[in-house]
Amino acid sequence: MLSRLGRVLSMSSVMGLLEDEERAARQRVEVLREQTDRLLAELHEAETDWQQW
Repeated sequence: MLSRLGRVLSMSSVMGLLEDEERAARQRVEVLREQTDRLLAELHEAETDWQQW
């Protein structure tokens, strides 16, 4: 019984770690998307300025 409980607790720990990793990855993707949006806007502005020359 104790070893079964230990396995369940271990699985809970592993699942918690996986969920933390997933959350961190999702946050990183969100940050990168925001940076990409800003860079694309800046690129568009620079290209517009350049074309006016």
